[in-house]
Amino acid sequence: MAEFLVDTNVLSRIFTGDKNVKQFIETVDAAVCTVVYAECLQGSKSNREKQIVESYLSRFESCHLTSRISTRAIDLIRTYSNTHGLLLADALIAATCLDGDLTLVTYNVNDFRSFRISSISSRQRELSQEAQSLTSTLFHCPLWMNSPVARCAPCRPE
Repeated sequence: MAEFLVDTNVLSRIFTGDKNVKQFIETVDAAVCTVVYAECLQGSKSNREKQIVESYLSRFESCHLTSRISTRAIDLIRTYSNTHGLLLADALIAATCLDGDLTLVTYNVNDFRSFRISSISSRQRELSQEAQSLTSTLFHCPLWMNSPVARCAPCRPE
């Protein structure tokens, strides 16, 4: 089972030729959810681009929508759409992370703040030795300084 879910904005950098991001993503145990997959296809400008996108995405584990993810996304929208401007795609991505206990790799941490996204570095104590080493690399990598790897966590009081 994957530990990370890759957001569309990260894959977009790969598809526009960012070799550093590609190299990084290919070193982690990552998955792509149905929403991200569809967004990547939708952003393709030709059938040839769609083939390239699908070929690349096939290397990742797929996280498909389930009734539990759908129900959780609806709950998130019910709670956060008016107060935090939560959009459908982000609700489905967040629900997928929450359901699979996945760490979200994104450049848009603010899109997920209402779900108590925190830097993965704050959860190092809970991770295995191998993951701690990876976390240190992720958090200090210059690629991620502006938007650190984030972890979806259920909404709960501090």
